[in-house]
Amino acid sequence: MLNRFGQDYFGVTINAETSPEIYIRNDLPKIVQKSVLAHEKEHAKNKGGYEWQSWIAGFKASPVGWALSVIMSLRWSRIKMYPILTAAIVMAIGFGLLMRFG
Repeated sequence: MLNRFGQDYFGVTINAETSPEIYIRNDLPKIVQKSVLAHEKEHAKNKGGYEWQSWIAGFKASPVGWALSVIMSLRWSRIKMYPILTAAIVMAIGFGLLMRFG
C-alpha cells in the first residue's frame, strides 16, 4: 500500500478531510509503529495541520520510537522527502554533540 505513493513512507493518512484511513508499515519495530501511528492520528485529527504537530504527537506517544524513526530516516530515500527538516535535525544533533564534547 505505502509503495504506491512512490515514496519511502513509514505511515500515511488518506482522506484526512472526510473519512481518515491510516496505514502503517508492518516491517517497522513495534515501538516505531506506536510513534508513527500517533503521528498519523494527529494528521487525521488536524485534517492536514502542521507537520510539526504530528511530530510532537509521535514523540509524546513514544519518545524512543520517535528517536528510532529519526535515525531510520537517515537514508537518502527519506532525506529527499524532507530535506529541510532532515537538515535541521542533523544540525541540531551536531550542535548538541559539539556542545557536549566540543
